[in-house]
Amino acid sequence: MSGCRFKKVCDSHKDSFKNFPEHFVKLIEDHYCYGNETKCARYIVGKQLGRDKIPPTLKPNDVQKAKKLVK
Repeated sequence: MSGCRFKKVCDSHKDSFKNFPEHFVKLIEDHYCYGNETKCARYIVGKQLGRDKIPPTLKPNDVQKAKKLVK
């Protein structure tokens, strides 16, 4: 399983999930990183603006925020 091309950038972002149960974080990764990366807010910003423009606080499900950033 190769996963999303921005996975390494997002791995450093995992601190924002430190208060969540480990199984929840795995579900998020399975859904966005290894399944539907094109529906991930972080992927959307990275693809349109570059990986260095992905805000560290942007959550995978913040799609509306991502769409505003790439306009």
